[in-house]
Amino acid sequence: MRFRRLIWTSMIIVDTWALLYYGRPTFFFLLVFLVAVFVLSAAELALAAFSVRLDSDPNERLPTKYESFHYRLTVRSAFFPLLHVRVSCKHGHTSTTSREKQFFHLSATKTRPAVLKIPLVSEYAGLYELKVDSVEIYDLFGFFCFSVPLRKALRNHTAYIPVFPIIRRFSKAPRVFSELIPPMRKTPERSENVGVREYRPGDDLRTVNWKRTARTGTLYVKEYEKGSQDFHIVYLDLTRPSVTGREATVVTDCLLSQATDLSAFLLRDQRPVTILSHSDANDEQCSILHAGHLEKAKRFLSTRRFVGTVPEDYKDRLSAIWEVGKNSLSVFSSALSPESLSFLSRFSGDLATVTLFMITQPGHESEASSVIEYFSKMGVYCISIRPEDTEESEVDR
Repeated sequence: MRFRRLIWTSMIIVDTWALLYYGRPTFFFLLVFLVAVFVLSAAELALAAFSVRLDSDPNERLPTKYESFHYRLTVRSAFFPLLHVRVSCKHGHTSTTSREKQFFHLSATKTRPAVLKIPLVSEYAGLYELKVDSVEIYDLFGFFCFSVPLRKALRNHTAYIPVFPIIRRFSKAPRVFSELIPPMRKTPERSENVGVREYRPGDDLRTVNWKRTARTGTLYVKEYEKGSQDFHIVYLDLTRPSVTGREATVVTDCLLSQATDLSAFLLRDQRPVTILSHSDANDEQCSILHAGHLEKAKRFLSTRRFVGTVPEDYKDRLSAIWEVGKNSLSVFSSALSPESLSFLSRFSGDLATVTLFMITQPGHESEASSVIEYFSKMGVYCISIRPEDTEESEVDR
């Protein structure tokens, strides 16, 4: 763009010299043409700056890890016949310090808006951030460029897209769920069968009522009375990892994916799940009764925001919730000190019903081992999970 202006300005200077030296009419008309193009380009840019409008149109269907998806931006012209726009976008996970940057060029008219589909794909679960970094308009000849204020062009120039984790039949570490069963079985079993209902996707086939199914031709399962102790609590410690960049994203992805796997496993076993996590958006709890509502759990987990420190008043509420129901509890954390999980020491109940899944941060294996040792002495059942192992199993899936 600077080179074009330089060439055009040089042509005006040379033509002006030729006009003054030779005085021919040809040079005069050429000078008028060159100056007119220059002035019209500047005027076009000024008018286009007041005409450009952008609208965001995210897809309603939320993506899953490794699944390609698009984010739509529509460029409109309020009154000017033609717009030439360059849009710059940065995108990546909220836990990543550096994000990928892309540029897109498009043209829009007053009668035909230009639709920009930004192709995206995420290798990790959680909130994926897409930020429109800049919107620039330029004239037809490419002499001038003007950066439009984002607040004027696009009201919401930052979008947070929840990316769902992949659900497997079992965890990447196969022993995780087999070792989880013994402490869960220490809680009272569910009540006796109180009726039957039609089969829902995800129900355990071991509970099928074969007599009713054979008589009606419709698949029915036995329904059990759900007491307060049948609910299993899954708590997410959303303390932000100490590592940064891609390593932080890997840790948060592992935590969310493991919590999703556990929730799916419990729901298939007809054990209702309540997922708890700290949140400033008044959405700290998500209760799921059966596997047919697993989509609700995935949406809840993929919208979690990690924080610097979980407030102490929330830990007090968490202790009260657990002690009232005496539910079995699973905790997912990547903390490097017992302080982040200090609410466990406030429990007066049986800590044998508590399972701690410790997501080990790369380079902080010794701190994670110290946390596991601390809570193991208190009677908490602890399982260590390394993100690099789970990541390799996903690549081989």
